Amino acid sequence: MSAQTPRPIVFPHDPPAQAAWEGYLSEARRRGLAPATLGHRSELLGRYARWLSPTPVLDATVWQVEAWAQSLTGLAPRSQNLYLRHLEAYYRWCARRGWIATDPTVDLIKPRIRPGLPHPINHADLTMALAAAGQPLRAWLVLAAFCGLRAGEIAHLRREHVLDDRSLLHVVNGKGGRDRLVPLSTAVFTELGCHLTGRRGRLWLANYSNAPNRLSRDVGEHLRSLGIAHTCHSLRHYFGTEVYRRSRDLRLTQDMLGHASPAMSAIYAAWDPTRAGPVLDDLAVDGLQHGGAAS
Repeated sequence: MSAQTPRPIVFPHDPPAQAAWEGYLSEARRRGLAPATLGHRSELLGRYARWLSPTPVLDATVWQVEAWAQSLTGLAPRSQNLYLRHLEAYYRWCARRGWIATDPTVDLIKPRIRPGLPHPINHADLTMALAAAGQPLRAWLVLAAFCGLRAGEIAHLRREHVLDDRSLLHVVNGKGGRDRLVPLSTAVFTELGCHLTGRRGRLWLANYSNAPNRLSRDVGEHLRSLGIAHTCHSLRHYFGTEVYRRSRDLRLTQDMLGHASPAMSAIYAAWDPTRAGPVLDDLAVDGLQHGGAAS
């Protein structure tokens, strides 16, 4: 099922929960919640309902919700946190709209997510990957590494999103439903040229229902075939890290990545050892000169 188009039937054997879901979905669309988010939420709730069966979703107790949360402990903390937030959003809406008397997720404890470090592909590996890639794979690598696009943003790129006259790329409905404009360099425009001439609509993967997953998988397989232990998202990390390294401008980095806050962009601002080394050398020399010689 495509994450871009939430299926209408999430609870086929639970009519009250299904009616509540349809109300939630209608309201969420009016609020502008991203289609991808709603798609993931519908998939997650469908799995939750199957786990909970035969208990109806709207009859779940605090203890059942807690048991389901415990069943997720094999997943990464970030995935657990995301799944539980999807469940919270649905139950919170149901309680607010009177579908349930109490929200069983109200005291649910979610794993703490600690900020990670960026994992950018290195320049040599990126060069190798580009040299070995045919089309459209090479274009996907270019868009991730030099425009910072996510797999889903690349997969759903349309000809009209490439603004030739303004040298801009219009990223439509990115993560969180946010749009952004990314400057399109002459070099990148040239790389994309063979996909733009005479084209309309989707540039690639138009016939695939889950194009982002397909694109991410194809990029990952290409990198692994070359012995490169990175993923499609590592190229976006490369972009974010390089934009910050070259500009020292966290706000610019945030805007180019399409993040909601600078805090989200900070992980891409990996410290540069070529700048940190001399700073620490000066610190140590200054401190040790006044601290006496080592015994």
